[in-house]
Amino acid sequence: MKQSFRRRLPKIVVGTAVFLLVSLYSATSVPSVQDDSVPEPTSGEIQDLLDLSEWVLGIDGQRSLMDLDLAGAIRNSPRGFDLFRDLRDERQRKDRLRSLPFGGLILESAARNDVDGFLIAAVVEAESSFNPSAVSPAGAVGLMQVLPSTADFVRIGAKDPLEPKTNLEVGTRYLGWLLELYDGDLELALAAYNAGPGNVNRYSGIPPFPETERYVERVLTTYVDHYRSLWRGSEEGEWLFGLRRNGGANDGA
Repeated sequence: MKQSFRRRLPKIVVGTAVFLLVSLYSATSVPSVQDDSVPEPTSGEIQDLLDLSEWVLGIDGQRSLMDLDLAGAIRNSPRGFDLFRDLRDERQRKDRLRSLPFGGLILESAARNDVDGFLIAAVVEAESSFNPSAVSPAGAVGLMQVLPSTADFVRIGAKDPLEPKTNLEVGTRYLGWLLELYDGDLELALAAYNAGPGNVNRYSGIPPFPETERYVERVLTTYVDHYRSLWRGSEEGEWLFGLRRNGGANDGA
């Protein structure tokens, strides 16, 4: 998406969300909220806004996104999902991450490896529930449940894999490698993190393992929830959530 639109979208959301969302969710009359200082959005921008509103609100007009195949929703609405992730203030992201267990270390590892910190946090929650001493029957250890072979693969050796900073670095570096391997496909990267890239390649997608299918959905659900919490605290998000709470009517109109 063009950077110019990303800079414009917050104003577009605030200036036109009432009109668009009332039209989308209600048959009631539309209040006048026109702001002459905001350029008229193009049809493409309006569609992006509608796609974005579904991710922010967690609703597609009939069903919650949580009732859908979340991985499929991400695949089918990539522009809306990218806006959902990218439009938030960096300070908000960092504050949210720091509020989580080991959030400061997650933030540092995310920056070093260019992996979304919220994705790392979602993986940690699914893998160990933020328990740095967790050990699996298969020998995976720590916050991100890494194996000694994984540490060797990402060239981090001779360190205690249970130590949170080291464990996060190993897991994050490996997750970053998987995201590159699968061209940024979250679904495949997460499936490979759980079941191994060999299985993902063998089945040309998520392996038909119930554990892996549940894992991918759990991580993606947590990941989306982190961003939705940011939107709840934003001016734009308050407009959208307020519209849904009031059945499509704007309190201030």
